[in-house]
Parts: sequence; C-alpha cells; structure tokens
Amino acid sequence: ISVTGVQTCALPILEHFPQNSELIWKVASALMKEKKFTQAIPILEELVKMLPGESNYSYSLGECYLKTEQTKKATTLWDKFLAENENIAPSFYYSTGCIYRTYKLYDRSLIQLKKSLELTDESLRSRCALAQTYEEMKDDEKATDSYLKIMRESDSDYWANWSQDGLLRIYKRRGELDKLAQLIEGILNNDQRGEINEE
Repeated sequence: ISVTGVQTCALPILEHFPQNSELIWKVASALMKEKKFTQAIPILEELVKMLPGESNYSYSLGECYLKTEQTKKATTLWDKFLAENENIAPSFYYSTGCIYRTYKLYDRSLIQLKKSLELTDESLRSRCALAQTYEEMKDDEKATDSYLKIMRESDSDYWANWSQDGLLRIYKRRGELDKLAQLIEGILNNDQRGEINEE
C-alpha cells in the first residue's frame, strides 16, 4: 500500500479484510504519520471494536480524538480501557500521562504518571514527566522536589543537567536565583559531610 494512496483505499480494506488487524493497523499508522487524524479515526474505531484490549489501538484512537479536538471522546475511551482491562503496561499510563499534559489536562496527567511511577522498575522517565507537569501547573514546591530528587538520584549527567535546568527556570521566573544558590550550597555541603563520615 502506498502512503499516498492510503486515504482512498483505507475503507475498502476494512470491507475486504475485516479480520486482518495487522494490515488495518498499518493503514491507520500511515494516516497518522501523514497527520490525517480525521481519516484514521474510523479505522481505529473498528480496530478497538475488534481488539478492545490492545493498548496501542486505544491509545492511538485517543490521540486522534485529542488531535481533532474531541477531548471528551479521548478521556471516555481511555477511562473505559482502564476500567475493562487488567495488567495494563506502565508505558500506557506514561504515554497517556504525557499527552494529557500536552493538552493541559493536568489532573489526569498526574494520575496517569503517578500510576506509571508506581508500576515501573524504570522510574526516571516517570519522575521527569511528573516534574514537567508540576512545573507547567506552577506547583513550584512539588516541581522543585521532583527536580531535586532526579538530580540526586540520577547517575546520568544528561538527566542531572536536565533537572538543574528545570530548577533554574523555576527560580529565575520567581526572581529567586539567590535562594536556589543557597539550596544548592546546602546540598553540596551535606554531600561533602556524607563523604567525610563514610571515611
């Protein structure tokens, strides 16, 4: 199937290959890559009916709903998916949490990301997403706590620098860079005392 012709042949595929979910999914994915979200919706709706427990289909349909300003449909779809399925992968909670933040549905974003954090063994990306959400909500206290936790616990220079940038944005916006300097100094002093005690 050529990507250019995917829009015109999508519905005939549904008619001629109603049970070929893999082929139908490829058509829907191609449409989404071309940002033809309205055209992808009826195909994804059929896939969700065929396989309601497949998280990729439900997630992608919800994303298309959000992209086409059908927020209520997206939230209803994902609430139904969560209510009717068990053993949902942490990645589903993480992905929906992030896209909820993109559309400024912060309360829902927090619920999903906290669940992702609870379920996953790889907590760093969930913590980072939570920090971003708190920052966008202007909940400076929780955002600061999150960024500090990432900075202290990450063994990656990239994420340490990333969290420091987040702290700088918060304190600079508030005109309180001097307070951030004092906070960092306190952390460094505590770390140094810890090293001395270990010796």
